[in-house]
Amino acid sequence: MKVGFHPAADIEVHAAAAHYESRVQGLGAEFVEELERQCALLGEHPSVGGRYDAGKDEADCDGPNRVEWAVLCAVLAEHAA
Repeated sequence: MKVGFHPAADIEVHAAAAHYESRVQGLGAEFVEELERQCALLGEHPSVGGRYDAGKDEADCDGPNRVEWAVLCAVLAEHAA
């Protein structure tokens, strides 16, 4: 499946990377690398991960987080199987 970003999300990713890099040298690049890894995983296995429930405070996330970030995605009708 093709994975892409909404233009507003792309801007947000770049801003977050710059913020993390300003806090800890290398953290911004690490953030982008991890995001790219997660997107590649989603492209290969679209059903992986937890589900987001708008009624809950947080998405289902596993493992320790060095940054406060979650990848939310939607399968667009033209890409649905």
